[in-house]
Amino acid sequence: QGNQVLWFGNHGAPHARFGMLDLLEIREALETACREFDAELVVVSNNREKYEQHIRPLDLRSRYVEWSPSAVDRFLATADVVVVPNSLDPFSLCKSANRTVLATAAGVPVVPTPTPAVEVLAPPIHTGEPLQGLRKYLAHRGLGRRDAEAAFRIAQEVFGQRALRELWLQAPSARPRSPGADAAAGGEWAVGLHLIQDLGLAP
Repeated sequence: QGNQVLWFGNHGAPHARFGMLDLLEIREALETACREFDAELVVVSNNREKYEQHIRPLDLRSRYVEWSPSAVDRFLATADVVVVPNSLDPFSLCKSANRTVLATAAGVPVVPTPTPAVEVLAPPIHTGEPLQGLRKYLAHRGLGRRDAEAAFRIAQEVFGQRALRELWLQAPSARPRSPGADAAAGGEWAVGLHLIQDLGLAP
């Protein structure tokens, strides 16, 4: 089993610049690290054409794997490091830390672009210069696993069920009341939707 750098996720969408092409944001770091450590970039996504056009031409060994939950799990089991680059446009800047948390849950360290969602997991998450992070984790797999475990402990404290429960319990009292609302009548409701398609299920 050779050294592996893993990126996984949706290839992107027309409404914002995010997805597979974010790898180009850290192109030089990837090429340098993969050359120094004879590492392979594994891309688990859902657009082979985009991979062939933009990622395969990079000066490194790479492989495309069609996205599925089992494929993600399979390559998380062998990866040395996961990269989560971000173009930092207004849409991408708001993205969650889901992929970072999933990777650390599998014991894999992460080198992301710093965003508000992932910075709360630092310092075990390497939010500094990407080449430095790639070199650190490709050279020391044990260190990577320790950092991943430490980051996942923070994730459980910040994003875990207990933390979310407390935030939901605080939500009604923290919500600003509209001018003229009758507090006694209780005539206002706040509705939280996990995904926008859930709107279709609302009565």
